[in-house]
Amino acid sequence: MSRAVTNRLMLLSPLVIALSGCWSTADNSVTEDKVTPNNQALMDVLGVAPIIVEKTQLPPADLSALRDNYADLASTVDDPSLSRQLLMRLADVEMLVAEEEQLRGDSDSQHTFERAIDTYKMTIESAEDEEYRQSALYQLSRAYDLQGNSQQSVDILNDLLETSPESLHATEAWFRLGEAHYSNGDYAQAAKAYQKVLDAGEQETFYSMSAYMQGWAFYKLSDYTNALPSFDRMLSASFAQALDIKGKGYLPNVDVLSKGQRKLAQDSLRVMATLFSYQGNGQAIVDYYEVHGQQPHSYLVFDELAQQHLDNDRFLDAAETYVAFANTYPLHPNAVSFFVKHIDAFILGDFPSEVMGAKAAFVKLFGPDQGVYEELSKTESSSALEQANSYLHTYLRELAQSHHSLAQTLNNWESSTSLPEFFSTLSESEREEQARLAYASAAEYYLTFISLFGDDPLRPQMQFNLAESYFETEQFDNAIMHYEDVGYGYSDSTFANDAAYTALLSYRALLQTLVKDTDQYAHWLAQQQQSQRQFVQNFDTDVRTIAVVQTLMQDQFDANHYLEAIQYSQWLLNASAEIAHAVTPDILLSARLVQAHSHFGLKDFVAAEQDYQGLLQTLGDSHSSFDQLARNYAISIFNQAQLAVENEKLDEAVTHLMRLMTVAPDRDVSVTAQYDAASYLIALSRFEEAQALLLDFASRYPAHTLTQDIDTKLMFVYEQTEQWQAAGDILYAQWQGDETSLEGQQALFQAAQYFQKAGNRNASLPAFRTYAHTYPDPFEQVTEARFIMSEFYRTSGEDSKRRYWLNKLILGHDSADSGGTLRSQTLAAMSAMVFADDARVAFSQIKLTMPLQTSLTKKKDALQRAIDSHNKVLTYGVREFATAANHNLATLYITLAEDLMASERPTSLSALELEQYELLLEEQAYPFEEQALSVFEANAQRAWSGVYDEWVQASFEQLAALYPSRYRKPEYIEELSHDMY
Repeated sequence: MSRAVTNRLMLLSPLVIALSGCWSTADNSVTEDKVTPNNQALMDVLGVAPIIVEKTQLPPADLSALRDNYADLASTVDDPSLSRQLLMRLADVEMLVAEEEQLRGDSDSQHTFERAIDTYKMTIESAEDEEYRQSALYQLSRAYDLQGNSQQSVDILNDLLETSPESLHATEAWFRLGEAHYSNGDYAQAAKAYQKVLDAGEQETFYSMSAYMQGWAFYKLSDYTNALPSFDRMLSASFAQALDIKGKGYLPNVDVLSKGQRKLAQDSLRVMATLFSYQGNGQAIVDYYEVHGQQPHSYLVFDELAQQHLDNDRFLDAAETYVAFANTYPLHPNAVSFFVKHIDAFILGDFPSEVMGAKAAFVKLFGPDQGVYEELSKTESSSALEQANSYLHTYLRELAQSHHSLAQTLNNWESSTSLPEFFSTLSESEREEQARLAYASAAEYYLTFISLFGDDPLRPQMQFNLAESYFETEQFDNAIMHYEDVGYGYSDSTFANDAAYTALLSYRALLQTLVKDTDQYAHWLAQQQQSQRQFVQNFDTDVRTIAVVQTLMQDQFDANHYLEAIQYSQWLLNASAEIAHAVTPDILLSARLVQAHSHFGLKDFVAAEQDYQGLLQTLGDSHSSFDQLARNYAISIFNQAQLAVENEKLDEAVTHLMRLMTVAPDRDVSVTAQYDAASYLIALSRFEEAQALLLDFASRYPAHTLTQDIDTKLMFVYEQTEQWQAAGDILYAQWQGDETSLEGQQALFQAAQYFQKAGNRNASLPAFRTYAHTYPDPFEQVTEARFIMSEFYRTSGEDSKRRYWLNKLILGHDSADSGGTLRSQTLAAMSAMVFADDARVAFSQIKLTMPLQTSLTKKKDALQRAIDSHNKVLTYGVREFATAANHNLATLYITLAEDLMASERPTSLSALELEQYELLLEEQAYPFEEQALSVFEANAQRAWSGVYDEWVQASFEQLAALYPSRYRKPEYIEELSHDMY
C-alpha cells in the first residue's frame, strides 16, 4: 500500500475530533457541542452563559486564527485544569494546521508539527486526568508519525498500550502500531497488532481496515492460509451495515459500498481469488468455507475467481469455479446464474463437448427428479425458481432433442455422415446400446419438460417428440399414450394431426407384435379402432383420414359390424370438399363394394341388390370382379325370396325368383332359383307353372344334383293333377334304374298302380306281374299284386290265368304262417271260394244215369271235392265267405238228395221192384237231406250272433222251403197304443 494512502487515512481521526470539538462564531465566542463538567467550569470562568444556537451553515474556520486564539487564551488562564484543556485544544489545532500545510506541500508543516508535539508533551506532563493523558499520547504518536518520525511514533504507541491497554484509544493505537510495523516491513508484528484490533470486535472503527491490512501482512509473509480469513473478515465487516439494514436474504454487493470501501473490498476479493486459484480453484473455496463457515459474501469470491479465469482465457477453470459454488450451495439465489455461467464458460472457450453434459448436470441439480426444484419452490424469494425454470425450459428442450438426434444417428449409422468419432469405433451391439441409452435420456428429458411446463406452448412439440422416441424404440404403448395426448389434448397445435395419425401407426405396429386371438390382442385392437374413430371425428379434413376410414370400414366389415362399415363407406362416398380430390376411384369402388356387401350381411337385400346393380353397370362384364358381383346381385334377389318365404309370402317369393331367372339367367344361383320357384309354385298349388319349370329344369340341367329330386316333385304334381300315366312312367323308370333296392321295388308297385289308374292295362298288368313274380316281400304288397293280377284276368275272362293268381293268393297266405294278414286271409278265402264254386259247379254238372252206381260214384267223388273246397273256405274263418260256404255245402247235400230222387230208373223193373227201388233211393237221399238241414240251420243260427247276410238269409229261405211248418210262420207286429186313459 502506498504511503500517501496511509497518511490520508491517518489524518482522518484528528481532523474529525478538531472539527467536532469546536468552531468559531461571528463574535469569536466558543460554543461546545457537548456540555461536560469540565467544559462547564471553563464556561463559568469565562462568564459565558449557555445559549441555544440555531444550526446554520458556517464558512470553514480559519485554523491559524483559531490556533492564535487558543494560544492567547491559554496564556491568560490561571486554572491548571482549564489550562490543560486549552493546551490540548491548542495542540489539536496545531495538528490540523500542520496537516493542512502538509497537504499543501508547505515546508512550514514540520515546524507546525514540532509545535504540536511540544504542546502535546506539555499536556502529558501536566495531565492529571488519565483520559487526557491517553488522548495526548495517542495524538503525540500521530504527530511523530506525520512528521516522519515513525520510530518515535511507535515508541509512544507502545508506551500507551503498555500503560493503558484498556484505553479508549487502544484499538486505534493498535491499528496505528500495525500500520507502523507494516510500513517498516515488520509484517509479523503488523499482523499481531491488527489482530488486537480485530479481537476488539467488528464494532470498532478500524476493524475492517485492520482485517484488510492483516490480510496483506500475512500475504507478505506468504502465509496464505491466514491471509484468507483476514480478507474474508474485512469483507464481512464491509457488508455488515448493509446486512443489518436490509436483513436476511440480502446479497452483498460492492456497489453499495462507499468508493473507498469498494476499492478495499474489490482488492480483498481479488487477492482471495488469486490465492484460491493456487489452492485448488473453486473447490478450494468450498473447502475453505466448509471450515470457516459460509458468509453472505462468499459468492463474490467465487465470482471474482471465475472472472479472473475468464479474463485470462482459462475457461475450464472458470467453469469449475462456478459449478463448484452451484453444486455446493444449490439453494443460493445465485446458484442458478453461476451454473449458467459455468455453461457459458464452456461456450466461450469453445468446448462444445462439455456444454451438453453441463446442461444435463444443471437439470440434474435443479430439476424435479433428483435436484432441489422442490426446495427452491419453498424459498421466500421466487427469483431463483424463476431463473431455474427459465433455464430448465431451454436446457431440457436442448438435451432431449440432442439425445434424440444422437439416438437416431446411431440407429442409422451406416447412412450417417455426422457420427462422432467415438461412436464410429463401436461395435454394432455397442452402438445399439448407446442408442438405447440416448433414447432413454431423451425420453427422461421430454417427460421432465412436460411435467414442469404443462401449459407451455412448446409442450405439444415436446410431447410429440417424446412419442416419436418411444415409437423409434418400439415402445408402442407409451408412444400411443403420448401421441394421443398431443393429438386430442392439444388439437389446436400444429402437431395434433401428425400425432393422432402416428398413434394409429403405433397401434398397427403394436398389434403386429402380439399373438392374435388373445385377450391382449383384442384389447389393443379395440383401442386402435376407438383411436381411428377419434381421428376421423377430429381431423375430417386431413387427407390421411381417408386411409383411416378405409381401414375402419374394412375392419368393421371383417368383424361383421355392418352398420359401422356402411357408415364409413358413406363417409368415403360423400367425402368433404377439402379432401374429395384424394378419394381415388379405387377407394370409391372399395367403399361401394363394402356398402353392398354390408347391406347383404345385414340382410337388407333390397339395398344390396341396388348396390350390386349399380356396381355391375359401372364396371362392365370385363372387370375381374364382375362375375362375383353378378352372383351376389343374384343372391340378393334370391335372398329376398327367402325372406318372403320366411314371412310366408310365397307368391312374393316366386315373383323374386322368376325375376332372378330373367335378370341373371347365367348365374348358378339362377338354377336354385328355378328349382325353388317350382317348389313354391307346388306349395301354392300352381301345378301347371311348377310342372313347366320342373320339366325345363330337368331338360336344361340333367347332371345337376337338384335334378335328382325333380322326379319326386313332378310325381307330386302329376299326382295332384291326376296325370297317372306320367307319374307311373317316372316310377317305372326309377325301378328300371334300381331294381334290387326297396325303393326300386316300391317304385314298380306304385308305377303299376298309377298305370292302372291311368287305365293303361298294357302297362299296369306286366308291372304287377313282374312285381308279383319278383318281390315276395313285403307280403302285403305281393298279396295285393297277386289279387290285382287275378282281377285283371277276371275282367278279361281269362279264368285259368285268374285261378293261377287265386291259387297264388291261397298258397301265399297259407305259407305266411303268422305273417299273414286279415287282407291276405280274406283274399285267400275269396280265392278258395272261387275254387269251391268251381267244384260245386262240377258237382252239379254230373247227372245220375244208368248204371246208377257208376254215375253215383262220380257224383259222390265230385261232392267230396266240393265239400273239401268249401271246407277250405271255412278254414279261413272269413265271415262273408264262411256263410256262403256253409250255405253252398247244404245246397250240395240237398242237391245230391234231389238228384238221387230224380235219377234215371231202370226200365226192367216191375212195379213192386220199382216201388222198392224208390224206397231204396229215398233211404239213400234222406241222410243227405238231414245233413243239408243241419248245415242250413247252423248257417241260419249265425243270425243269433248278429251275422245276417245274403247267405244266412238264403239258408233261412231254404229251411222255410224244406220245413215250412217250422220256418215259414207269419210275422206278427204289435202296435203300441198311445191312447191315454
